[in-house]
Amino acid sequence: MYLVVWSPAVFTVGVSRSTKPLSFGTQRRHVLGGFYFRLYGAAHLQRSLLQSALDLRLGRRFIFQQDNDTKHTAKITKKWLWDNSVNVLEWPSQSPDLNPIEHLWRDLKIAVHRRCPSNLMELERFCKEEWEKLPRNSCKTTMMELMTAAPFYHLNTSDATGRNISLYEDDDEYDYKDEHAELRQSLNIMSLIVYCLAFVLGVLGNGVVIWVTGFKMKKTVNTVWFLNLAVADFLFTAFLPLSVTYTALDFHWPFGKFMCKLNTTISFLNLYASVYILVVISVDRCVSVVWPVWAQNYRSVRKASFVSLGVWVVALILSTPYFIFRDTGPSYNDNDVINCFNNFALSDDYENESVIQLRLFRHKAMTITRFLLGFVVPFTVIVSCYAVIIHHIRRNRTLASHSRRSFKIIAAVITAFFLCWAPYHIMVLIELVNHMEDHASEILGHVITIGVPIATSLAFLNSCLNPLLYVFMGQDFKDKVRKSILNVLETAFQEEVSRSYTYTNSMVTSRSKEKSVSDAEV
Repeated sequence: MYLVVWSPAVFTVGVSRSTKPLSFGTQRRHVLGGFYFRLYGAAHLQRSLLQSALDLRLGRRFIFQQDNDTKHTAKITKKWLWDNSVNVLEWPSQSPDLNPIEHLWRDLKIAVHRRCPSNLMELERFCKEEWEKLPRNSCKTTMMELMTAAPFYHLNTSDATGRNISLYEDDDEYDYKDEHAELRQSLNIMSLIVYCLAFVLGVLGNGVVIWVTGFKMKKTVNTVWFLNLAVADFLFTAFLPLSVTYTALDFHWPFGKFMCKLNTTISFLNLYASVYILVVISVDRCVSVVWPVWAQNYRSVRKASFVSLGVWVVALILSTPYFIFRDTGPSYNDNDVINCFNNFALSDDYENESVIQLRLFRHKAMTITRFLLGFVVPFTVIVSCYAVIIHHIRRNRTLASHSRRSFKIIAAVITAFFLCWAPYHIMVLIELVNHMEDHASEILGHVITIGVPIATSLAFLNSCLNPLLYVFMGQDFKDKVRKSILNVLETAFQEEVSRSYTYTNSMVTSRSKEKSVSDAEV
């Protein structure tokens, strides 16, 4: 059994491997290290506590026993302890105050109070006299009592972070069980399955769509849109083996810093490119329905290609910060494990207050920007466009019959994107709130533990759904079974173009006839 003890003798960074445990009775205690300056962030815990545990080869076989001190009770400290899976016995329900001087001060205070000083001079004199009366071995006795009075009767109870603790009074054995460990392992397995599925279906499906729209079909505005959407998804799914490896190695990144940056940048490039292509498709559909004559005269493949290029430029600009801030470094738990993470401060100085504030500010800015520009604004435009489309379709039955099939395909793609990415954005916001000192909580920690892997898996899965939607919504299912994939995809992409073109031509013809009749009457 190992217990963290805070004392001036160990207010240093790290403890050598030769450090011997303090033994009192049958209990074994290791003095691991600590801090006595005011903790800002949890940098000293990182450099002292975990490093000492690493030097002593303890793993997670120790308990952080806190007292009523702002360094220990600060929310940022509690969050660090939670993030690093450190067992905590909370003060005062599970922990006595471990600072001996505070207990001696209590004894002194009681003794002085009994003498009822009437003025400051008496108070000072009584304090000196009673201090001198305290036995010399009081500090040692108090320390030993505190060490043996640790609450080992709390068997199989939950600490402040909600993790399960099993404590056994054994000289050589210590059994620690994290109630979320099995859940995390299950979620990791689920993520691996989803990533592999998304990779296989995404690469094959989007590869076929790129082949059909890029090389087999006649260039149209709509094929340009769907080609770029498929390229974005294909690019993302092609990098999925890196994420599969990272997860399979228990979040060890073996590919170097550049690939860490590139992999994350590609992920968000896919996010922004996909959502803005969907915005362009929605606006294009809205314009074609509301102003069919104008669309017939001004919609062209060349303009669509320039618009698509603009979308990629915007997506690249919005994704660039992730290439800048992404970094690699040793894991908190094991220096041999390299994590790929966001280093928003671009610094290893985790103690400096200005650096910490800068990191938090950039984290907020990146998260809010992604939520607004990658979700709220695009879907506001998309919903507005389809509200206008539905309004016009309801007023015109002919238009409804011509647009029904293509409307269903695009609506399905947008709905799938929303359902897959909305949970991710929500979880990212929750994670940001939990990073704030005033809002960090145990409940949010549990939600993040469970929700982030699920939301990320859903987001990854979106990149392989579009080809399936094109196939199963492009025409009647029985016909799909009989026809080749090429014909199915051609039908899915062509029917909107041809029907839109037919409807537009009929509108132009009817209006020309009306104009000719009116001219004749004049």
